[in-house]
Amino acid sequence: MLVGLMLAGCGGQTTRQPAPETRVQQPRQEAPAPVEDSRPVLSPLPDRAPEDEKVRIALLLPLSGDQASTGQALLNAASMALFEAYDPRLVLLPFDTAGERDRTREQALNALNAGADLIIGPLFANNVVAADEMVAARGIPVIGLSNDRSIAAPGRYVFGFAPEQEVARVVRYAVERGHERFAALIPAGRYGDQVERAFTMAVNRAGAEVARLQDYPPMAEAVSDPIRRLTAYDSRQAELRAERQALEALNSGLVDPILEDLADREVLGPPPFDAVLIPEGGALLRTMAALLPYFEVDPEQVRFLGTGLWQDDVVLGETTLQGGLFAAPDPGPGNRLLARYKELFSGSPPRIASLAYDAVALAAHLVRTHGPEDPFSEERLTVPGGFAGVDGPFRFLETGVVDRNLAVIAIEDGAFTVAAPAPGVFRAPLVAPGDPIPDGEDAAR
Repeated sequence: MLVGLMLAGCGGQTTRQPAPETRVQQPRQEAPAPVEDSRPVLSPLPDRAPEDEKVRIALLLPLSGDQASTGQALLNAASMALFEAYDPRLVLLPFDTAGERDRTREQALNALNAGADLIIGPLFANNVVAADEMVAARGIPVIGLSNDRSIAAPGRYVFGFAPEQEVARVVRYAVERGHERFAALIPAGRYGDQVERAFTMAVNRAGAEVARLQDYPPMAEAVSDPIRRLTAYDSRQAELRAERQALEALNSGLVDPILEDLADREVLGPPPFDAVLIPEGGALLRTMAALLPYFEVDPEQVRFLGTGLWQDDVVLGETTLQGGLFAAPDPGPGNRLLARYKELFSGSPPRIASLAYDAVALAAHLVRTHGPEDPFSEERLTVPGGFAGVDGPFRFLETGVVDRNLAVIAIEDGAFTVAAPAPGVFRAPLVAPGDPIPDGEDAAR
């Protein structure tokens, strides 16, 4: 059944038992939908767990190096989930990958030697592959925190927020609201390649038109010319000059009001699209959003669309993004998790901290439901109804892709609001290995 992972602290107050000392160790070196007729029968938790009932969850994270602060935040969030689940059979084993492939391979072997039953992490795509290469022969599943679906494989799950699903969800929503001609700014690099493929496929599937595509180097000083080209600014300006010349050649007072109106314009006509995707975040997103009106793209007439990178308070103050839309988890549960995190750790974690929380909460649920004997089998991970976490409904496909149902978020009056909630039910059948993978909204239908 679709299983809720909203644990203690997500709603009202919950009485917590004290956490046993052995639970975290340093290693020696929308609404639930049933898919079964009844809820699983859960046995009571023991006060103590014998050694043969211990379930060891290895966390492979960059706890040193350039991404150490992110790795520590992920470890903190994972510890929160473990404490709130309170199951003395569970043990977290953190391993420092330093964000390096060779170190990751070494630490994956250390996790095996420590008796790991499940690996959560690493954070980067190439490290996820490296870890899986070390443990796949032993049948240990890896729940990688990367968002690169190209590395997904049976037993190697990609748990991050995939841009393909975000793009598919927001494009479909825009088409349903009457937008027909789509443009996109495509950042150079692998992420941009993912976005472009997903965007083109989503627009075509929805029966709309890809009107313009423009790549750009992701640097603030280099985006002006690409945006100018995307908006067809020069050709629209040339059309305006030609129109003025044609009217002036008439030499008639009847056209004077028209010429006066054209005198105040920079270009003739709107851009060749009514919705534009800007898959950026932070300061660069704000720069690009401001440049679009500069090149005569009216946010009142053209809908600005984004990805989950928009889910950052820094964008709320950008005037031109008011009314913009993007696909992401409903921010409510995530915000409550972040608030609890701040109380415990006196700091603001990155948004992806929720991934580590949900992964550990899922592991706790599977042990609670199935017991410590092989709780992370493919059959148990890939239940068709999926699970519900802080980041909304999700399910594991046999291909290794993690399918998510996302909300559509609008920026209105300087705040994030839910324009359309995430579908609470996965209705499409599981995808066989090698078949095309449904994205977000398609999967929910």
